[in-house]
Amino acid sequence: MHILAEQIRSLDDSVAAVDLGQTPAEVVVLSFSDSDLGLVAAVHGRLGPDAPSLRLASLAALRHPYSVDLYLEKVVAKARFVLVRLLGGADYWRYGVDELSMLARSKGIHLALIPGDDRPDPRLAVASTLPAEDLDLLERWFAFGGPDNIAAALAFIAACLGRDQAWSAPMRQPAFGRFPPGRSQQ
Repeated sequence: MHILAEQIRSLDDSVAAVDLGQTPAEVVVLSFSDSDLGLVAAVHGRLGPDAPSLRLASLAALRHPYSVDLYLEKVVAKARFVLVRLLGGADYWRYGVDELSMLARSKGIHLALIPGDDRPDPRLAVASTLPAEDLDLLERWFAFGGPDNIAAALAFIAACLGRDQAWSAPMRQPAFGRFPPGRSQQ
């Protein structure tokens, strides 16, 4: 369902329709978590000159159905891979999940919808277009966190798009401790 521009009211009148004004890219990453988006941005350069182009957006800015429709039409419809990490599961962005899933299937876009917390939501896997084992890898990279895991996730995504990128399996990170000498905290 697409909302006409004249219908810019939401069920929650405090949410305004917005156009993020982004241009298309090969890879789109969406999350409610600014730390997810910041870490993806920080490690994207590790892929080198062959890195796929990247767009990041906060789902908090895409709460209005018209905002979702605009973003899907202007940015996501031209992407090749979309990763959405949803805190709280499908119900926290139901309209977006439904519309994004339909668009990905109609355009052949790789779509990974993964939970942003430790509560599994099987509806995300059903709405995704990737196989369960690929979704599991992406979920573990983000759940384990850290720059190495997120860089490996981006390398995996690049490899899915045909880039010659080597990626490593998800690695658990220490819950606390000291960084080894010479290792940055980035």
